[in-house]
Amino acid sequence: MCRPQNVAMRIVETSAARLMAQSGSLALLFALGGGFFACAVLALRASMAGDSGPAAGFAVAAAGFVAGLALLGRREAMVLDRAGGIVVLSSVALMRQREARLALAGLRRAEVETKGARARVLLVWADGGRRPAAQAFVSGPGPAALAAAINGWLAGQS
Repeated sequence: MCRPQNVAMRIVETSAARLMAQSGSLALLFALGGGFFACAVLALRASMAGDSGPAAGFAVAAAGFVAGLALLGRREAMVLDRAGGIVVLSSVALMRQREARLALAGLRRAEVETKGARARVLLVWADGGRRPAAQAFVSGPGPAALAAAINGWLAGQS
């Protein structure tokens, strides 16, 4: 899915034994969650005081923060773990969490898939299968840099 607000996965750990990249922002999630909580409390307070105008306004604002969480609140991570022999792809969103654990031995390379001016990293397996490291297509040099880092790590050049 093409979402302009998503940011490219960035490498957060690299060593001979492990490569980890993630996208998304905890600060954004906390800001949206805090905004929802504040608006919900203000709506409840105004409602208890019998003032329906501000209560409705704060309730609408709280709903807006929930919509923001649903649209912007996805975090994705990829871990390549040589010691464990696994690839872990995880995605955490407002109402669901997904995780796939795959054998590292089957991973052959990473390549960049483009869609217009946006791109994402695909992991290519020995059986010819392809799996995105992150679902979102993003603009900028991030996907190409991540693919190069994955290919270098797979070649033992961490």
